[in-house]
Amino acid sequence: MTTSLSPSTSLARPARLLLNADVGEVDALVHGDDEPRLIALLDVANVACGGHAGDDRTMRVTLARCRDEGVLVVAHPGYPDREGFGRRRLALSPDELLRSLLAQVTTLIAHAAEVGVAVVALKPHGALYHAVDDDPATAAVLADVVDALAATGHRPLPLVLSAAYPATSPCRCLLSARGVAVTGEVFVDRGVDGAGHLLPRGTPGALLSVGEATTTTSGLVARFVAHTGGERRFTTACVHGDGHEAVAIASSARAVLDRVFGPRR
Repeated sequence: MTTSLSPSTSLARPARLLLNADVGEVDALVHGDDEPRLIALLDVANVACGGHAGDDRTMRVTLARCRDEGVLVVAHPGYPDREGFGRRRLALSPDELLRSLLAQVTTLIAHAAEVGVAVVALKPHGALYHAVDDDPATAAVLADVVDALAATGHRPLPLVLSAAYPATSPCRCLLSARGVAVTGEVFVDRGVDGAGHLLPRGTPGALLSVGEATTTTSGLVARFVAHTGGERRFTTACVHGDGHEAVAIASSARAVLDRVFGPRR
């Protein structure tokens, strides 16, 4: 199968809202039936790189599926915390964090090259995703990762980060000053507060049902379409691939997107 997307597609200014999911994180899903079905519904796949989850085998299997489905690949590194699934902020020094993230991302890039796909962006996972926006030292490490990859000949990778933070926030200003592009992301399957930040798991409204996710997707599409001038705050919408209704939610979101923008295939 192929899509209208290609490895040269810019995540910054796509013509349609792109559906993404975090994948390659749970061995039983990678080697079961659900994750292949999920990937077939996506525009973009955020592939776990071995820090919070994933290993060489799951990376190769997941990357091959992305290639076969024409899905863009984003590296999805996290804190090296498999026990906590990357959802705990670790007290690593900047050098320790840089070494870990570089090892994760370069491993995925190497596997991607062998499989025949390109890595087009980098999306931090879990606690790291939030730390990049509230800790300047962590944001600087992510910029160092992008610079280190560019120094080896890889094209500069944009970061996929929450659209809830304005470009004027301290960490976003730091990233901009370092020349790091940011692609804004929203969520199909999670509830948010008034500022657009994810509600903590376990709180009422944090995890959406299929019906709620469908309504949320429709609202996100309306906002995407209405914002035709200048830079959009977000260009991609995420489904958490490890959720027990991930395939159903992605399928409902895909139906909304294809109804508005036309089929991808």
